[in-house]
Amino acid sequence: MRRSWGYLKPRARLYSTNYELADTEPGVPSQQSHLIPSVDIDSKLIFEREASWFGSAAIQTLEPRLYYVLTSYENQSDTPLFDTTELDFSFASLFRPNRFTGYDRVGDENRLTVAMTSRTLGSRDGRELFRVSVGQIYYFHRQQVQLYGESVSEEPNSSSVAGELALSPAEAWTARASFQWNPHETTDPWEKRVLQLRYAPEKKGVFNLSYRYNLGQTEAQRYEDTDLSFQLPVTSNVGLVGRWLYSWLHQETVDAVAGIEFGRCCWRLRVVGRHLKTPTQETGSTSVMVQLELAGLGALGSSIDNLLEQGIYGYRSD
Repeated sequence: MRRSWGYLKPRARLYSTNYELADTEPGVPSQQSHLIPSVDIDSKLIFEREASWFGSAAIQTLEPRLYYVLTSYENQSDTPLFDTTELDFSFASLFRPNRFTGYDRVGDENRLTVAMTSRTLGSRDGRELFRVSVGQIYYFHRQQVQLYGESVSEEPNSSSVAGELALSPAEAWTARASFQWNPHETTDPWEKRVLQLRYAPEKKGVFNLSYRYNLGQTEAQRYEDTDLSFQLPVTSNVGLVGRWLYSWLHQETVDAVAGIEFGRCCWRLRVVGRHLKTPTQETGSTSVMVQLELAGLGALGSSIDNLLEQGIYGYRSD
């Protein structure tokens, strides 16, 4: 049921998996199958009022949301992991029916998400000027299905509090922030923090600056870094690209990219230098890459455009 003032969406799922396994460990059956029912209900109400945004007419909303999911328990400890991991916790994950990716694990669930969002929209064009969201999960039983083995989760009856903030002071500028706060932790309750600033004008070009912090449950999951990237047009045929990823946790540059692009309607030449350091490297590696792209004929040399699209958010190769 969808209305202008909200919605109510009940859903039913039936997870069915079947495995024919070879070379299994002793005691692990070669044939396995699971049939797991699940239901969830997603509901939201939308209240709105007239407001003002720095002297301009705007609309402010208040959007409470409830999401309940119930999934039966099935012992899956003998099933190998082919394409399944545990999803990262965030505000978006509050509304996912399964806490795992793939279908090698279907988590037993009996939980309720309570969340609230408020938006400020421009009355003239409907553009979202500001948004704040916050939510938390309440568990009605301990979760038994884990990635490895079967054990009852020792987590408390509620999750960490996840939230998001988004601000768009001008059409080309956007700022975002997300956080994860654990009310059950007294030493360092701020488990995650992400701050992002982006400038993307209508003309080709983009500038990104972000700060990311994750406390992590293990040393491998912990990080704290800043990421600066850009695509800057100098003239109609020449542009500069770059990225600098710096780890404050290890006090070192993890990835540094700098390059120049030349191009016209039918050809494009890219020359990029890169310094990359992985945890297994002592000094890192430095390389220079060249790519010549001909319209309609493909490209010669390194796949620099793929590297830039992955490292520079909003990069456009056309």
